[in-house]
Amino acid sequence: MAQLTPLQQAFLALLRFSIGASECPPAPPESSDAWTGLLDMARRQALSAVLLQGISRLPQDYPAPPPTPILLEWVAEAQTVRTLNEKHFRQVLRVQEQLQQDGFRTCILKGQGNALLYPDPYTRSPGDIDVWLSGGRERIIAYADCRFPGQVVRYHHVDLPLLNDTPVEAHFTPSYMNAPWHNRRLQRWFQEQADEQFSHRLPWPNAEGATVTVPTIPFNAVFLLSHLHHHLFTEGIGLRQLLDYYFVLTHPLLTPAARAEATRTISRTGMKHFCAAVMHLLTRTLHLPAEAMLCEGDEREGERLLGEVLRGGNFGMYDDSLGSKEGNSWLKRNLRMELRNALLLRRYPTEVLCEPFFRGRVLLWRKLSGRT
Repeated sequence: MAQLTPLQQAFLALLRFSIGASECPPAPPESSDAWTGLLDMARRQALSAVLLQGISRLPQDYPAPPPTPILLEWVAEAQTVRTLNEKHFRQVLRVQEQLQQDGFRTCILKGQGNALLYPDPYTRSPGDIDVWLSGGRERIIAYADCRFPGQVVRYHHVDLPLLNDTPVEAHFTPSYMNAPWHNRRLQRWFQEQADEQFSHRLPWPNAEGATVTVPTIPFNAVFLLSHLHHHLFTEGIGLRQLLDYYFVLTHPLLTPAARAEATRTISRTGMKHFCAAVMHLLTRTLHLPAEAMLCEGDEREGERLLGEVLRGGNFGMYDDSLGSKEGNSWLKRNLRMELRNALLLRRYPTEVLCEPFFRGRVLLWRKLSGRT
């Protein structure tokens, strides 16, 4: 098992305390300067507001609290996250209302729906708005072309700029796999689940009785893992995405029966090896209870994944092992992805070997449809 640095150990201990995975306050950092490193790591993992929850719970006699300047920076960042969440919760409601008025059934994926799983929904750092729409690819693309001509179309979504300051992605399908046989099974499963997801509504924060459609917990047990799996082969994944998944796995609505069904679906869609890595990682970092695991953890792969997560930060933004990411052109970004996949070949051969064929199929479709 890989040895974590003292700073990484302190960070993970504070994270566990912040989310309630541990009731014991973390050991004091070795020096007051260590708090600067902890804040930097929190920024890289997009977890500043989450960790401030733990800092606010430290006992009054805690021997080494963060210095006042660091604490003020931390509070300011957490307030920024809270303000962004307030805006995003309002915007999600507007997007859903607009799309439903235009004749679509909707389901908000990830994002603010995941935030509802947190002890404080306003501490999760928000990003884009991803919304799964009913009606199929052609109808959704036609709608996007009518409202906002010239938008980028990818295999599973089209950009839909309904808002001025927050990107919106309209999904034909929640996610995908590169291997065609695994992807067929995953897409079939999504369609089998669609009606339930489009009708699963939860009360929305500060919305005076309004509700929003979000995925069920059993659905997220498969979907969020597929989302993590997808980003493993593109940018990388961070602790924020893994924390989302932790809250799904420990949710009381993920019953033993639902857990067993999720495990079967994950196996049938080619994600069992990756799932085992995630189980080990969550067990080591967040002390995931044994009863919450979907399968036995894979220590070797989990340790490799943990190293990448700690090095790369949120969506791998800070991973410079293949060179700096600043100012990269389209060509350099794609070359980086190819190099990353080459390094993953021995660990995930099916997905890596099928990726060029999957990408070629998508490029051919775009060419034939005039979207190159």
